[in-house]
Amino acid sequence: PLAKLAGFAIQHATDTAAVLAAQDGLVAFTSKVLKTWQTNRLSDIDPALEGNVLTQETLTSTWSVLWNLMRKLMFGTVAILQAIVSRSLLDPLMLNDVAAPVIATKSLHILRNIFFISSRNGNNAFQVYIFTYLTSIDSISRSASACYMFLQETRPEENASTETTYLQRTLDLFYLNLSEHLPLTLSTDACDALIIKPAIAYISHEGPTTQSMVQLFESAHSAILSTISCPQHSPLTIELTPFYIAKLFDSFPRHISSRQFRVAFKTVMQIVSPPFPIADMEPHLSETLLEMLRSF
Repeated sequence: PLAKLAGFAIQHATDTAAVLAAQDGLVAFTSKVLKTWQTNRLSDIDPALEGNVLTQETLTSTWSVLWNLMRKLMFGTVAILQAIVSRSLLDPLMLNDVAAPVIATKSLHILRNIFFISSRNGNNAFQVYIFTYLTSIDSISRSASACYMFLQETRPEENASTETTYLQRTLDLFYLNLSEHLPLTLSTDACDALIIKPAIAYISHEGPTTQSMVQLFESAHSAILSTISCPQHSPLTIELTPFYIAKLFDSFPRHISSRQFRVAFKTVMQIVSPPFPIADMEPHLSETLLEMLRSF
């Protein structure tokens, strides 16, 4: 009820500054939630391994109570944020080219801060969350500098795939899911540094195969495919494609599903075949990939 009241107040407030202050309050609140959770050893428990780590009493009582509380926190936060994002599409003081990227960036930081909750058990599969997330992406993607700064600030560590905690891998999943939407906005060099390299770090990783790791692998593949599908990144595509196909073969079937493998290979074949310009630049590339598939 309090979140609904706050959302109503945001939609009808006459002072835009108060709305922006409310968003800043959400940034500070969710940042504190994330930092507090990071200091708790429970944050490093992969859901697939909960039964091996937690006692039966904890699993059947306090653990479910904790996550019910977390879900309520997330739903309240998203309900308020949705009102802010909705207003940002109509309020001239929020919709201009200066304010809109800043507001979208803060919204994505808020969603990132609570992603350890929203990514669990499909908690983010509701309309209000999806609207808030995709609208924020649409807004930030209109500014190449804002996209670059956000990805630069939240970029995974170089050794993220092998030495990070489960919580950090969850944040990396948010990063990879988001970066998939931004290659059209970014320069080729930025895509290489901020999308391709972090994604390759995960698809090159050899480790235990849990559901969370499968999500990371598939998200990394999707981010790479999204980048190499952009015509303006053709030089990067030509350089990357043989290496990527080799990694794709290495990943299947342990780390990615049959569906993901078919989608990935089909997408690459379309990119390197006529009428795409790469087919003229590297006419034998498609035949080479088919030969690799036949040998595989």
